[in-house]
Amino acid sequence: MKSLYIAVIMIVLASVIMTGCTTTVPAGQSTLVIAVKDAPKNTDIGTITYLGLNINEVSVHRASANQTAPETDEEMTATESDDSSTAGWTVVVSQPQTVDLMQLTDVSEVIGQKTMDAGTYTQIRLKIDSGTITVDGTEHTLAVPSGVLKLNRGFVLTPNETLKLTLDFNVEKSIIRTGSDQYKLKPVIAVISETLSGMSEPEQVCIRSGGTVTTMLCCNSVRDFPDLCLMGACGCAAGDSHQIKVCDCGSGKCFNGTACVAR
Repeated sequence: MKSLYIAVIMIVLASVIMTGCTTTVPAGQSTLVIAVKDAPKNTDIGTITYLGLNINEVSVHRASANQTAPETDEEMTATESDDSSTAGWTVVVSQPQTVDLMQLTDVSEVIGQKTMDAGTYTQIRLKIDSGTITVDGTEHTLAVPSGVLKLNRGFVLTPNETLKLTLDFNVEKSIIRTGSDQYKLKPVIAVISETLSGMSEPEQVCIRSGGTVTTMLCCNSVRDFPDLCLMGACGCAAGDSHQIKVCDCGSGKCFNGTACVAR
């Protein structure tokens, strides 16, 4: 009898452990992915080779009953606020990290994601602790807003959907020269929405890690989304090649079959 009790307990424990390891999104919830990038722009303040922002937090605000959310891809100026409330806000990015916008002119970088309640959201809130900018070869401290930055940009999370929001900074409009060798951040940002649901798992993995799905001509033996870190460039003749889907991770990175990683 004692052996039977032990066997039952072991089965229950195994069930609990397996349940705790599942990555399935709960029914009725969604996954929100936050990324940043910088569309290539010219600037009249000099040649910028480094623009590092220390992002501390990104949150989104849930709409109240019957409240609508403005959805647009147009650029908007982030408004400064001293709001520190938590009611209605969901923190999506909580791990402080530094991003160099000058390395993100042709690809986005995912800075966080969260499984959360589906529904309508009305605002995005950014907390940027500090920044550094290099202009014409000289490094300067970048003055950043002392509080938080809000974007009145709404979006809707559909149940069981994965939505990627890319914060596309316009560096040309976001950096203000306030005096001799003094620079201030006043972000002008476009928020680009991309629904990942309906894509294949490799496509979603590529985009979640900051890559872009594109195509290239490669050897007939190579299938979609190969490990480009290991393989490198394709070199077969045109008659022995076909079009495949690949993950373009941008400068200094490559797709290893599961994510964009540093070379």
